Amino acid sequence: METKPIKVLYMHGIEGTPEGVKVKWLKGAGFQVCAPDMSSTIRAAKSVKNPRVWLIGTILSSYLGIDLYFVYLSWRRSWSSFLLSLLGSIGVAFLALRQSLSQFQASVRALEAQCAKIQARALREFQPDVVVASSWGGNICVKLMNEGIWNGPTLLLAPAQGVVSQRTGVDAHTLPRELKNPVHIIHGTADTTVIYMHSTKLAASTKSHDKVTFHLQKGDDHALTKTLTGPDSVKKAVLDLVQDVQTTTP
Repeated sequence: METKPIKVLYMHGIEGTPEGVKVKWLKGAGFQVCAPDMSSTIRAAKSVKNPRVWLIGTILSSYLGIDLYFVYLSWRRSWSSFLLSLLGSIGVAFLALRQSLSQFQASVRALEAQCAKIQARALREFQPDVVVASSWGGNICVKLMNEGIWNGPTLLLAPAQGVVSQRTGVDAHTLPRELKNPVHIIHGTADTTVIYMHSTKLAASTKSHDKVTFHLQKGDDHALTKTLTGPDSVKKAVLDLVQDVQTTTP
């Protein structure tokens, strides 16, 4: 009797694509792979500028330029006038920076919501046996797990929920308090894009500690180039997860 291939849904990173090397390796390992495209959504989010924010930024920048001119004039008149004008300029610069940061945080949250919709639809339609999620995709996957959209076996590769939290000002996504299936996390100690301590916190964020396996790879980078070197190593990582499911299922 012919065995059906394991269905793997792959969620790529912020710089990744559905045709990336990990997708090719998963297919080369014999898995049936679905890799929803988030790259076009990510590119669009990077290119769009909010007209309201652009207008505010232009006004503040123009005002700052004028204010600096008056700082110069006040310096020539008296120190007290100079200091007052200088403090005013610093205040305007702070407002401009705060507005820019606020817009950036909002754009990341909006992008996260859009990508989550793409992956939620794929989960419903493809109905995978396993989810493999890398970096930004790992953040999206953990978000969907929290929302109850996905609760199956999951392999997270250097998930980026900690970095996304830092950039949005919102608490990092955590694993659900109760896990129904195993979650394997692989992270390298030499990862400078997403520090491995973020995965340490993620692994400890659930009460179902027996369901979480954290593989800390000494000296490996964000792309896990020493751990995942081709179809065979990717296949082993997925099959280890599937075996974990089989051994823990009553």
